[in-house]
Amino acid sequence: MAERSHRLPAVVLRGFAIGLADLVPGVSGGTVAFITGIYARLINALHIASSPSALLLLLRGNLRSYWIAADASFLACLGAGALSAALLGAETLRWLLIHRTVALLSFFCGLTLAAAVLIALRIERKDLTTTTAGLIGIAAAAAFVLLDPVSLQNAPPASGFFLAGMLAFPALILPGISGSFLLLLIGVYPFLLEAVHNREIGTLAAFVAGGAIGVLTLIKFLRILLAKYHDITVATLVGVMLGALPKLWPWKVPADEGVKIILQAPQFPWQAASPEYLAALLAFLAGIILVALTETLAKKLA
Repeated sequence: MAERSHRLPAVVLRGFAIGLADLVPGVSGGTVAFITGIYARLINALHIASSPSALLLLLRGNLRSYWIAADASFLACLGAGALSAALLGAETLRWLLIHRTVALLSFFCGLTLAAAVLIALRIERKDLTTTTAGLIGIAAAAAFVLLDPVSLQNAPPASGFFLAGMLAFPALILPGISGSFLLLLIGVYPFLLEAVHNREIGTLAAFVAGGAIGVLTLIKFLRILLAKYHDITVATLVGVMLGALPKLWPWKVPADEGVKIILQAPQFPWQAASPEYLAALLAFLAGIILVALTETLAKKLA
């Protein structure tokens, strides 16, 4: 069983950080969960919450036993933090992505690179098998980020948001895989930001419902991989994180459609109208330092 000693206020803060990360295309909330030391507990809790034995407790009306078995206090605190980030941080991050692109992407470059190194150090068996798994992860992520996005003229119906949730939510819990970036690729991300901004409850409910089904389907498979093939799975996820780094290259060809700047082709810093070298360097270092501080804090709060 995953460790359950994390303090709940600290879990809320972790959830908030995960929620903020998942708002930014190219950044993975799963990476934040890994950095802060709650990834195994999250996977385990989601698995138990959806297991037949736990659901049977619900059907029998034994809510207290279900709550304890499913580690629901942990999930509720984590969800509350992530939801708060989605509601409070969407507009801020959208503004930063449009107006402070270089600094924001440099920060997440530093964060992701440092996280990949930190997670890689936790792999106990470093051999040809894990190295190959890492290289496969790099290749798969690199192919993914090179895909051309779909362009939608109008917002999809509720059923479209439901399907988008099924596709994107599982990516939110995989280190290195950005659910927001996936939403951008299928053309839904700008419309989802508008739905959050306008508090479109029906649309958001459809998106979350689809996401819940997608996550619960993935969890069972991922839990088996982590239990039986931990080092190979982690090595693959580290590879995915490194392979996705090119999408976070700070200097992009200018875009006319706001948040879609993340999908623009990269360019050399000196080709940009305002290279912002110092801002990029400081933000990159800040991302690395934040990972180091988060790792230290996570150990103290565990």
